[in-house]
Amino acid sequence: MNTEYSESDLELQIKLLQDTVQKRQNKTLTIAVIGQHGCGKSSFINTVMAVFSGEYHERALVGNFEEEGEHVTRRLTRYPKEKYVTEDQCLIYQYPTLVDMMGFQNAGDDVVKKTLDLIFNGCLKDKTKLSKGNQNQRNVLEELQQLTYNDENHSKVDRIIFVASAKSRECPTELIKAVRSQAMDGRRDIPVFGVLTHADQIDEDDTDFPEFEKKFKSSLGLNAMRYLLCSSYCDEISRENGRNPNVEVPVMRFLNQVR
Repeated sequence: MNTEYSESDLELQIKLLQDTVQKRQNKTLTIAVIGQHGCGKSSFINTVMAVFSGEYHERALVGNFEEEGEHVTRRLTRYPKEKYVTEDQCLIYQYPTLVDMMGFQNAGDDVVKKTLDLIFNGCLKDKTKLSKGNQNQRNVLEELQQLTYNDENHSKVDRIIFVASAKSRECPTELIKAVRSQAMDGRRDIPVFGVLTHADQIDEDDTDFPEFEKKFKSSLGLNAMRYLLCSSYCDEISRENGRNPNVEVPVMRFLNQVR
């Protein structure tokens, strides 16, 4: 958690990551980023886009309106490379399309599974407002069906990144089961990766974290190459002083596996 990286480490990882995406030629990956409310999902997406572009912007909105208990991310939003890198970079590198969405509750009911199925198969239109978990399930399922594409010209999800907070001690096992069941439903298997954010907020003497980390990795069936413990750019870790190797290098190494 306290590994220090240098500018030369950063430069090397930038080169390796660019080589990886360049080798994809005409194939652009679509990566869905999923997690519960408040897990740091949108901050992680912003960090990933900063890693690819070299510039930080809060493209995926971060935060929540505490008085109403509402979180900012309510709609399904796709971020193709054209939204976060320059035109010249678009021509050279096949950077992925990132899919952001509301944080799910820790549940695996029919609404969650149907929503995940539609997202993974690229059926939900961009900017679709996703329903709250306390609505009538039958009504939500009917609404979702009306928000789908009527043709096959849409991008299916190629990779899934499941995000949780390292500050938490409740592993979202029901949501993880729902994600895994829809990712490996027999029609096609979508590789699943796992990220624990807020690494900078873990105390060295925190004896509960290793057990939580083990359960998270076990629930998702992760090996070391498909798992990342990281910090993201946020209010506490800014980009005001330029690129931060300690933030970006671990994310770059991880993204080289999500290829």
